[in-house]
Amino acid sequence: MKTDTLYKKIDTLSDESKASLNTFIEYLIFKYNKELVAGERKSGFLKGKISTSSVFDEPLEEFKEYI
Repeated sequence: MKTDTLYKKIDTLSDESKASLNTFIEYLIFKYNKELVAGERKSGFLKGKISTSSVFDEPLEEFKEYI
C-alpha cells in the first residue's frame, strides 16, 4: 500500500481514532523493531530522578505499639 493512500485514510479519522492508531503503531514498532525503540541501555540514566523521604526508615505510627 502506498504511503499517500495511508495518509489520506488517516486524515479521515477522528482525533480519538488517531490516538488509538498511534498507540497501535508504537506497538508494531516495539514488536518488530525492538532495536529502534530500546536503543542502547545506559546505567544510571535515572540518577537524581528518584528519591526517598528522609524519614523513610522511621517506624510508622500505626506500628509503634508493636515495637
